[in-house]
Amino acid sequence: RMGSVSYFAVASLPAFYAFTTIAPIPDPKYIPASPSIYKMDAISLDDGKYFLVAVPREIIEKYKRIFKAAGLKLARLELESFALARALGVSDQPVIIIDVGERSTTFTIAKNGRAEFVSRTDFALASQAPNVIMDKVRRLALSKGIKNIIRARETSVVNGL
Repeated sequence: RMGSVSYFAVASLPAFYAFTTIAPIPDPKYIPASPSIYKMDAISLDDGKYFLVAVPREIIEKYKRIFKAAGLKLARLELESFALARALGVSDQPVIIIDVGERSTTFTIAKNGRAEFVSRTDFALASQAPNVIMDKVRRLALSKGIKNIIRARETSVVNGL
């Protein structure tokens, strides 16, 4: 036993709970909903623009209740894409991270450990549509100026481990 106990927790949200966009300024007018129903965060990007993330307040409150019931205080809530970007997007060149889930597939463009763009499609593991997913990756790479698409021969993540 280490003798120290932390009651604070950090949790990640699937991308389908959030609205994301790139904007010239960190202004709620770029989010297509009333600011009273969501909480927005703005992340400054290298090109002077902002990566806006908006999560419905009801989702945030739901997570707070779950953690409180577990005896924890929710210190921070972030998109799963941000954690993946920190872990996998450590190159100084843009990298596309593809997270194929049960409900949807999330595409994150990361550079230097930071998510700079997040997009999502409803094609997922259950859809058995790998060609559709790779087509989206190719179009995204082309639109963002990413020249090389390197596909791992075999990568597998089981139960988030």
